[in-house]
Amino acid sequence: DHSCECCRIAVALDTDGVPVALWRHVYDQNTRDHALLRLDGTSAMVRASHDDWRVDGCPHHGPALSIGPDGVYHLAWYTGASGRAGLYYRRSHDRGKRFTEPMRFGIPDAQPARPQVLSFGKCVVLAWKEFDGKSSLVRAMGSRDGGATWSAPETLARTEGASDHPQLLHDRGRVFLGWQTVNEGFWLLEVAP
Repeated sequence: DHSCECCRIAVALDTDGVPVALWRHVYDQNTRDHALLRLDGTSAMVRASHDDWRVDGCPHHGPALSIGPDGVYHLAWYTGASGRAGLYYRRSHDRGKRFTEPMRFGIPDAQPARPQVLSFGKCVVLAWKEFDGKSSLVRAMGSRDGGATWSAPETLARTEGASDHPQLLHDRGRVFLGWQTVNEGFWLLEVAP
């Protein structure tokens, strides 16, 4: 009843086949943080972010969720909370009972947005959009130890025209980034974790 109605909902299958949903939830008086729920009929909703972002309207900016074969939940999201605006990542090793401290990523002054996360075992990839004042660009960074440490961010593509949101894809141990731009068309780039 209290989901932020215009933000996309992230859904992933847990290792036991149960769907897990992550969405922007409206807490209290327009506090727009995130909730997580295993859709098994018995689990309780848990608060997955504590940014205390109070905004009277939907930000149209949903989260991302990936669950690897090791059962670790990987979450990424945007918040516009005062003093904390930007992108964040955290993970849970126990199906959302406890979470790691949020890790901020992206350049705060470059309007980081639209995070994506993809996990396949110990390899995890984060991708997102930024704007440098002239071009939109997609940046990414990877982890080979399940999200404990990360490579330096790198720019994968840029455009001076309009563009869609990036999407991470996994195929037989390889990671790809799909991105649609008006000027360059569709990009499909391989991403090294």
